[in-house]
Amino acid sequence: MNETQVASFRGDTARKQIASFLRAHLKAVKDRQGDALFRARSHNLAINATIAEIWEASRQQAIDRICEVLGMLQPSRKARACLRAWIGFHDQLVLAWLADRAMSEAEVLRCTLRQLDHLAEEEFAVDLDRTV
Repeated sequence: MNETQVASFRGDTARKQIASFLRAHLKAVKDRQGDALFRARSHNLAINATIAEIWEASRQQAIDRICEVLGMLQPSRKARACLRAWIGFHDQLVLAWLADRAMSEAEVLRCTLRQLDHLAEEEFAVDLDRTV
């Protein structure tokens, strides 16, 4: 799943590349929805600790790639923390979508990208629509 997502950054702008990544992430979780829901709701600490390590490594790899796409070659700790929280926001929207379909896939993507718009403008001073 991680390799597929990291390889999914496609498009001529940062926005398009990140949207492509988010769509790949959504599809990968959707394809494995039973597994994802089990992991999200599991109370087995040994399983959760192992999965948490795997997810954290994957999340850090995605953050590295997003920073690269945004042109932040040496992101601050604050920027990395904001992106980590942003990816967590997306993960939680996807899990909620899987659980009860309260929003469409398009709404999940739109909401996640709106949050990134705010971070890009207010915190990172980057233009998501610049050509990369």
